[in-house]
Amino acid sequence: MLFFFGTSLAPVTYLVLSWVDKYLPPHIRIGKKLPFPKINIITLTGSLYLLYVIHGIFLLHWKVNLYIGIAVFFIAFAYYPFYMNRQKIKKFNIKFENLADIVDDPDASENLKAFARKKLKRLETHVKDSLEIAFFISLTPLVPLILIGDVGKAFLDYTMQNTGVRIEKATLYIKEPYANLIELPKTTTKELSQYKTFIFKDIKVLFQGIGKSTLVSYKVKNMEKQLVIPNEYITVERSKKIEE
Repeated sequence: MLFFFGTSLAPVTYLVLSWVDKYLPPHIRIGKKLPFPKINIITLTGSLYLLYVIHGIFLLHWKVNLYIGIAVFFIAFAYYPFYMNRQKIKKFNIKFENLADIVDDPDASENLKAFARKKLKRLETHVKDSLEIAFFISLTPLVPLILIGDVGKAFLDYTMQNTGVRIEKATLYIKEPYANLIELPKTTTKELSQYKTFIFKDIKVLFQGIGKSTLVSYKVKNMEKQLVIPNEYITVERSKKIEE
């Protein structure tokens, strides 16, 4: 999502660089050499749709917003020179064909061979620059993830909660003897009592759905306790509000 959204902001990068270029000293000003990047409607639409799907993640922590902003910023500004290099390579291949054949041609003049070598060296420079920028872009989401604490944990919690692996508040139906190990108020019904099953409300499920056990967590007198319960002794009920 970060790559899609960052690359789709290339036109914004162009506008910013064009504005900055006006205030640069004349001897380093680029002028009209900056190409306007083509907008990929599919990429832009896909990135906006992904933003809509995961918009809830922006409410998790301000550090998550900071991470996304920094990552998208650097991806957008790094992608533009990558785009420029790719355009140069594309034009170069169209304009100068068979340069390698000219260098290897024994009948070609030395001046022509020198010209071909010079152009090939420039092409290699563009390719090398493109690879370096692509490598930098691929690392961009990882660097702020390391520098900004708790972001990875927030993403992991969000993913686990939305996949049902982790539930903050769940109603648990637990059979004996594990029900007797939880030091919280419990209720039951006439039908459930026949199966020695008790109801616990607002219990945190740390991990479920994978393996043969469920890990639950609860607090007693400001102390957090965890309990591993085999799946055959527990049923997890999860409720979710439906927006009309």
